[in-house]
Amino acid sequence: ARGLIYSKIANYSVSQSKISNEAIKYYDNKLKILKSKPILFGKKIIKQNVIKKNKFIFLHASTPKSLSKWPWIYENYNEYIKNIKELIDFIKIRKGVELIIRFREGPECDLKTFKNLININQNNFVKISENKDFLDDLSYSDCLISFSSTSIEETLFLNKSVLIYSGNRQYRHINYKFNKDNDIYYANEKNINDKLDIILNENQKKDYNILWNDEIDEEESLKKFY
Repeated sequence: ARGLIYSKIANYSVSQSKISNEAIKYYDNKLKILKSKPILFGKKIIKQNVIKKNKFIFLHASTPKSLSKWPWIYENYNEYIKNIKELIDFIKIRKGVELIIRFREGPECDLKTFKNLININQNNFVKISENKDFLDDLSYSDCLISFSSTSIEETLFLNKSVLIYSGNRQYRHINYKFNKDNDIYYANEKNINDKLDIILNENQKKDYNILWNDEIDEEESLKKFY
């Protein structure tokens, strides 16, 4: 967070969601916060009238870091692959599901090695995305699976289900208090089966309500600096 959402040399910080607003206040409650629509990443509009397969589609998008540069808040490549292999084992026992993976290549693991490690030829419900645009994949998906990534907040913007899977940890990427019925699903290897069952059987539409309303007070708006 230091240098990204707060800094000793900054007079203002810009919040593009209620989640980031709470995070900034947690670190520095004296810093002036300006509110803005999403500008750093994400778009409110995704493809409409998407023709979907008659399947529940999980989209995996996470951000492993090479050589454990930032432990705990990001997976290293060993953890990244281990977590995906575990997810494949848990998902494959369910019918009518598909797992799309947006693979993040790094010096420890290229795409060919990754495919071999997850035995993709033996798991025909698993696909590796070739889309350049993350939002294209998200349009077709019903639930995002991640550990740590900006894709989480992008998915929340669009009111789609989010499952944070942390393997043998109990990691919480976001501590924001949502409405109980619209919370993020946090899972590890001990409770993942229960969480998957809940997600696959839920009927309630998500409404995270994390974006600022159209009318932002002028004194709180980034537009005052336009």
